[in-house]
Amino acid sequence: MIMKEKVILEASFNCSAKELYNHWLSSDGHTKMTGGEAEIDEQIGSSYSAWDGYITGENLELHPYSKIVQTWRTSEFEDSDENSHLILELEDQADGCLL
Repeated sequence: MIMKEKVILEASFNCSAKELYNHWLSSDGHTKMTGGEAEIDEQIGSSYSAWDGYITGENLELHPYSKIVQTWRTSEFEDSDENSHLILELEDQADGCLL
Protein backbone atom coordinates (compact mmCIF):
# COMPACT_ATOMS: atom_id res chain seq x y z
CA MET A 1 0.00 0.00 0.00
CA ILE A 2 1.34 3.42 -0.97
CA MET A 3 0.83 6.14 1.62
CA LYS A 4 0.74 9.76 0.57
CA GLU A 5 1.33 12.17 3.39
CA LYS A 6 1.99 15.86 3.61
CA VAL A 7 4.38 17.14 6.25
CA ILE A 8 4.72 20.88 6.85
CA LEU A 9 7.67 22.23 8.81
CA GLU A 10 8.77 25.82 9.43
CA ALA A 11 12.21 27.05 10.43
CA SER A 12 13.79 30.47 10.77
CA PHE A 13 17.30 31.22 9.55
CA ASN A 14 19.60 34.10 10.32
CA CYS A 15 20.13 35.00 6.66
CA SER A 16 18.13 36.39 3.75
CA ALA A 17 15.89 34.30 1.49
CA LYS A 18 18.35 35.04 -1.33
CA GLU A 19 21.28 33.65 0.67
CA LEU A 20 19.41 30.49 1.66
CA TYR A 21 18.15 29.93 -1.90
CA ASN A 22 21.68 30.36 -3.33
CA HIS A 23 23.23 28.03 -0.73
CA TRP A 24 20.57 25.34 -1.26
CA LEU A 25 21.30 25.29 -5.01
CA SER A 26 25.09 25.40 -4.71
CA SER A 27 27.16 22.23 -4.24
CA ASP A 28 29.57 24.03 -1.89
CA GLY A 29 26.84 25.92 0.01
CA HIS A 30 24.58 22.87 0.40
CA THR A 31 27.54 20.77 1.59
CA LYS A 32 28.45 23.39 4.20
CA MET A 33 24.83 23.67 5.43
CA THR A 34 24.23 19.93 5.85
CA GLY A 35 27.71 18.54 6.49
CA GLY A 36 27.26 15.89 3.78
CA GLU A 37 28.67 16.10 0.27
CA ALA A 38 26.22 17.59 -2.24
CA GLU A 39 26.19 17.96 -6.03
CA ILE A 40 23.53 20.42 -7.16
CA ASP A 41 23.04 23.37 -9.47
CA GLU A 42 20.51 26.05 -10.37
CA GLN A 43 18.96 24.44 -13.46
CA ILE A 44 15.39 23.21 -13.85
CA GLY A 45 15.46 19.53 -14.83
CA SER A 46 18.94 18.86 -13.46
CA SER A 47 19.61 16.01 -11.06
CA TYR A 48 21.17 16.48 -7.65
CA SER A 49 22.51 14.43 -4.78
CA ALA A 50 22.97 15.32 -1.11
CA TRP A 51 24.17 13.77 2.13
CA ASP A 52 26.96 11.87 0.40
CA GLY A 53 24.56 10.39 -2.19
CA TYR A 54 21.94 9.24 0.33
CA ILE A 55 19.42 11.69 -1.18
CA THR A 56 18.87 12.17 -4.92
CA GLY A 57 16.35 14.05 -6.97
CA GLU A 58 15.63 16.57 -9.68
CA ASN A 59 14.90 20.31 -9.70
CA LEU A 60 11.31 20.71 -10.92
CA GLU A 61 10.63 24.42 -10.27
CA LEU A 62 12.93 27.27 -9.30
CA HIS A 63 11.52 30.68 -8.41
CA PRO A 64 14.55 32.79 -7.48
CA TYR A 65 14.73 33.57 -3.77
CA SER A 66 11.17 32.43 -3.01
CA LYS A 67 10.49 28.77 -3.96
CA ILE A 68 12.29 25.53 -4.82
CA VAL A 69 10.41 22.37 -5.85
CA GLN A 70 12.35 19.11 -6.16
CA THR A 71 11.79 15.40 -6.34
CA TRP A 72 13.41 13.64 -3.43
CA ARG A 73 14.28 10.04 -2.59
CA THR A 74 16.80 8.21 -0.45
CA SER A 75 18.95 5.23 -1.28
CA GLU A 76 16.58 3.22 0.95
CA PHE A 77 13.63 3.66 -1.47
CA GLU A 78 12.71 0.61 -3.52
CA ASP A 79 12.88 1.06 -7.31
CA SER A 80 9.09 0.76 -7.36
CA ASP A 81 8.61 3.57 -4.79
CA GLU A 82 7.39 6.92 -6.07
CA ASN A 83 9.58 9.98 -5.59
CA SER A 84 8.68 12.31 -2.77
CA HIS A 85 8.30 16.00 -3.54
CA LEU A 86 10.03 18.69 -1.54
CA ILE A 87 8.61 22.22 -1.69
CA LEU A 88 10.70 24.94 -0.06
CA GLU A 89 9.04 28.33 0.29
CA LEU A 90 11.32 31.16 1.43
CA GLU A 91 10.17 34.45 2.91
CA ASP A 92 12.30 37.35 4.12
CA GLN A 93 11.46 38.60 7.58
CA ALA A 94 12.81 41.46 9.69
CA ASP A 95 15.23 39.13 11.52
CA GLY A 96 16.13 36.70 8.72
CA CYS A 97 14.33 34.18 6.55
CA LEU A 98 11.37 31.87 7.18
CA LEU A 99 11.58 28.50 5.40
